[in-house]
Amino acid sequence: MKVLLYVLFALLAGWMLGCSSVAVQHDFDNGYDFTDVQTYDWIEVKRPARASELKLRRFIDAMDTALEEKGYRRAPGSPDFLIAIHLLTERKIDVTDYGYSVSRRWPTRDVDVRSYKQGTVIVDFIDAGTKEMFWRGTASGIMADRTTEQQEALAKEAATKLVKEFPPGQ
Repeated sequence: MKVLLYVLFALLAGWMLGCSSVAVQHDFDNGYDFTDVQTYDWIEVKRPARASELKLRRFIDAMDTALEEKGYRRAPGSPDFLIAIHLLTERKIDVTDYGYSVSRRWPTRDVDVRSYKQGTVIVDFIDAGTKEMFWRGTASGIMADRTTEQQEALAKEAATKLVKEFPPGQ
């Protein structure tokens, strides 16, 4: 019986980890010529005091990998575009009112209230020559305690989803 419970727990955990946990949005300059961008470098952005340097590094490494897989290469000193990263966190409350409850004596309502922290990473691509932003990607997800491996998988998922539609129309 214990073995069956462990197997069911493992399947449930795998299913939950397999569900997409990152929502992504993109915006870009319609008039920008994306054919001329092949190389990039990162702009050093001041990290918020409470932001984890390790999590930030994981995400940057994941973005480097995702961009390299699409044929872009990092070129410190002479890039075609620069990448700036911004980190945000926000405390949110989710309220679900089911509108009813199963009770024989008194009419009641079932209401679930859940507090959680949502993290958002904003990635801006900036033309190295004109210094104007031409593309922005935003990835958001619920922040929870995760193992290092889960954090790496989440960073990879976010980075892959962000660059999937870059350049636009391809």
